[in-house]
Amino acid sequence: MLLFFFFFFKQKTAYEMLRSLVGSEMCIRDSINAEYGGARKTMLSSRLLVLLPLLIAAWGHPLHMTLRHQHMSTTGRQEWQPTYHPVAWESERTAFVVVDMWDQHWCPSATTRVSELATPMNQFLKQARRLGALIVWAPSDVTSFYNTSTARLKTLSLPHSHLPVIRNVTVPTMPLGTDTDGGCDVNHTIGSPWRRQIASLEIHDQDYLIAADLPRAPMAGRQELWNLVRHRHLEQIIYLGVHENMCILGRPFAIEAMTSLGFKRHQLGVVRELVDVMYTPKDPPYVSHHDGLNLHTSYVEKFWAGSVSMYDLLTTSAAYNTSRAEF
Repeated sequence: MLLFFFFFFKQKTAYEMLRSLVGSEMCIRDSINAEYGGARKTMLSSRLLVLLPLLIAAWGHPLHMTLRHQHMSTTGRQEWQPTYHPVAWESERTAFVVVDMWDQHWCPSATTRVSELATPMNQFLKQARRLGALIVWAPSDVTSFYNTSTARLKTLSLPHSHLPVIRNVTVPTMPLGTDTDGGCDVNHTIGSPWRRQIASLEIHDQDYLIAADLPRAPMAGRQELWNLVRHRHLEQIIYLGVHENMCILGRPFAIEAMTSLGFKRHQLGVVRELVDVMYTPKDPPYVSHHDGLNLHTSYVEKFWAGSVSMYDLLTTSAAYNTSRAEF
């Protein structure tokens, strides 16, 4: 009886949120009554299908993910061991920050890998939005391309929040060398050909877009992300994009910066299938690009943050779609 009352209370709230649904929902109800003589079960199922996306968007949904870290073993041989922690984060207090997914990179192979990441990244971000998480875009050097976008204007309208005292963080140096050609694994001239993000990535009006390396305000991105942290009471920040051994760690809004502002290792992470590194096998530790990426993600897991799998959310999406098909 309590569940029945709760459903209709939430249904009324959803109507108030988006009144344009009332007419279509009434048509669904009348059609069912006419065909089945008022079969209550079918009518309730149809109402649930109409209202479920609204309810999820309005009240959020737990993000069930598995956070992977690495720690040094305390018994037997000293070895790094992975640890897996299932988490159920509040979606409305979790942000996914997309870094530097440019339309073109001066390194041709980097451009190719960005293009390959874009399709699964779009799928992942779509599901994150559906579950109520925040999407934050951080396209270094090309913020001006988005000056009039809703995502950018929303970010600029956030109230200013004072930054906390920055604390020093000391960790071992990164494992990948980038002295040869800036880490590019093909011979090419270094430049700045990017003009915007890759067009296949979808920026929605509900998203945010922070400054990244503005010429006259290089630290603006840090302040803007912190404004969002305080305004939306964010507790987790997860990064995806390029490059994990450069921008995702070192930009003013990135993992190192958020750590210095007080975020803990269990509050920060990367989506390990949706990141890349700048690295050529000509540089130490002289491994393949694929192995270099895995090595650097392991470094992040040991000293800076956790990692999560994109399949944690995409599997949730598949289960959601299956449940809809069963109605």
